[in-house]
Amino acid sequence: MRLVGMPSSPPRAAIGAPYGPTRPGAGDSYRDVGVFLAVAFALPWLVWVVEQVTGVRVLFVAAPLAVAVATLVAVRWVRRPWSIPRATAMVPVRPFGRLLRWCLLAAGVFVAAAALPWCSMPSPASTGLT
Repeated sequence: MRLVGMPSSPPRAAIGAPYGPTRPGAGDSYRDVGVFLAVAFALPWLVWVVEQVTGVRVLFVAAPLAVAVATLVAVRWVRRPWSIPRATAMVPVRPFGRLLRWCLLAAGVFVAAAALPWCSMPSPASTGLT
């Protein structure tokens, strides 16, 4: 059933709208996903090897940065969108009130998850350890 005044399919420009159009030659393959996964897994292993050889502990910092480097490599040199900040969600979220609510919700979820074990612990009086 088609509603009156509604198109039967989205316009061509709306497909992939959050990412915007890609430059010619980027293709519609999963090559960017493969490059992202390869870099995101290979870089921490490479840092781990360097850490084992030198003895300097840097993996705890380098592992999260590997994901950022993998994103940059996959987006900048493989996918090649018209707007890299828009494709990597590094644009301001509007309206600001919605952004603030989502940030507060995320912080609340982490606090609740951290407090959950404390809520389920038995009291010392009930265990006889007073």
